[in-house]
Amino acid sequence: MGLNFGDLYQTLLGIWTCSLAGFIFVKAKMFDPNDMKFVQYVVDACFLPAYYFYMIANTKLNWTNWKELVPVVVVQFFIHFAVFIYSIFGKNISFAEKYFKSITSYGFSQWDVFAYHILDEIGATKYQYVSIMYGFLDEFIFFPILKILTFYVRPGSMDLKLSKDQEDDQEQEVDDIEDLEDNTDVKIEVEGSTSSNSSEQVHEENDDHNEEVDESGNPTGDLKIKSMESNDSSDEEKPLSFGWTVLWAFCNSRTVLIVVGLIYSATVKGTMPDYINELAKSLRAPTFPAILFILGVQVANTKLNVWTPGILLSIFERYIFCPLIMAGLCRGLNIDSLVAKGMVMMSISPPNNRSHLAMGDSEAMEKPKAIYAWTMLLWLPMSFIWGAIIIKTNLV
Repeated sequence: MGLNFGDLYQTLLGIWTCSLAGFIFVKAKMFDPNDMKFVQYVVDACFLPAYYFYMIANTKLNWTNWKELVPVVVVQFFIHFAVFIYSIFGKNISFAEKYFKSITSYGFSQWDVFAYHILDEIGATKYQYVSIMYGFLDEFIFFPILKILTFYVRPGSMDLKLSKDQEDDQEQEVDDIEDLEDNTDVKIEVEGSTSSNSSEQVHEENDDHNEEVDESGNPTGDLKIKSMESNDSSDEEKPLSFGWTVLWAFCNSRTVLIVVGLIYSATVKGTMPDYINELAKSLRAPTFPAILFILGVQVANTKLNVWTPGILLSIFERYIFCPLIMAGLCRGLNIDSLVAKGMVMMSISPPNNRSHLAMGDSEAMEKPKAIYAWTMLLWLPMSFIWGAIIIKTNLV
């Protein structure tokens, strides 16, 4: 099966339509964009790691299968090294913050979803493991670095946030507790302001009541309030320390299952058990549409009227530089033409949704978010252009 305009463009339109649905639903205010963060965490923590394991475990460790990793490594290292050098010469901004803004704008691509569907469509189904090769460096080097930088530059931005309604509910609970305290104080003042004839009787009754309460072991009203406050403070989540941040950056469900997949492919002979094959198919079905939908949600939740020269730089990097370098490396390594075409198409994938999550909600990140959004919006026409190039020319 060869690559033709009709099949490729239908695939590209189908991918883009999933993201367009997320964009439209947010603009129509059908749900809060923050609600999708929970979906994203489930996908990143469960579905994608299972996909990584399945694809890696079914690919034997040998040069024939894994030589496609070489051009991927070269392209990724070049981009991250260029961002590192650029960040050294920052003015009126720290190296960490400049590197953080630059790497979230230019350094990560949503390679998995786009590569998988394109490789499937062009007839290179047996090479779909190529779609997870971008994940090796991302998961073991670049995303951990991003997570550690986030600890200093945008603390808490990659953690789950409460929605506006949840925050309002918590504020209402605090107001209710304050009102309860005020009402208790007023009641005591009223009782204390009674006549001297009845004050002794009131105090005696109160003393008897307090003794009964104390003897029964139940706290008084004031103690109840203090107990509630202490429970609330104990339930508050404390941010991770730097040491735990580093540990979980390198040791998570994705890296663990990648390692397990490599061990499985190197040691286990024979085919994958049927139940694992079925489980992988079941997990893959909702995963990729969910990621595409999230990309559209993130674009809709971004200010598109913000201009920065970084938009042009990102377009050049993702849609001109990366595919040309990828094509040259594929020719130099004599990679199969069909696979090389798929690798060129996957090299023009839009930015990764996890980099958008790392940006947080700060106004200081408006320009990186604008770069993210415009690069995503231009993905479809650029994909059409590159589809025509690789079909009509002998570039790869």
